[in-house]
Amino acid sequence: MQLHVQFPFARRLLSEVVHTPSELTVLAGTWLIMAPLILDHGSADIAFIGWNDVVVGLAIVTLAFLRVVMPDDTAPLSLVNMGLGGWLIVAPFVRGYHTAPLATVNDIVVGIAVVVLARASWKAARRQRLSDEVSLHGGTGHGSRE
Repeated sequence: MQLHVQFPFARRLLSEVVHTPSELTVLAGTWLIMAPLILDHGSADIAFIGWNDVVVGLAIVTLAFLRVVMPDDTAPLSLVNMGLGGWLIVAPFVRGYHTAPLATVNDIVVGIAVVVLARASWKAARRQRLSDEVSLHGGTGHGSRE
């Protein structure tokens, strides 16, 4: 596959494909941090609902931001964000706040968004790495393993 050699803009396009999901993940994490105040999680019976969102949101924002500023070196962070998104999906049921509908729906929707976006970022990084290997090894995609 000589796409990288024939079309120099392909590397830039792949870089943007890595950045965009990570940037959207930063926004999702930022929303998660603010959600307890906006959705009034404090009125729910269980006090720690908001803290779960704030702590997980801070982690998501931090990891996604690192993906934006250092996309070549931080692909595994997308896998961690996928795990955090998965936690958001199950947290209402594990932590027992599934009876608070706004918090539950918010966590599930944001969790799904984070999983999808982090997976897209991780897959784009993999594609970019494979494209780089192809261009480095003369289009074969296989280098000598010494």
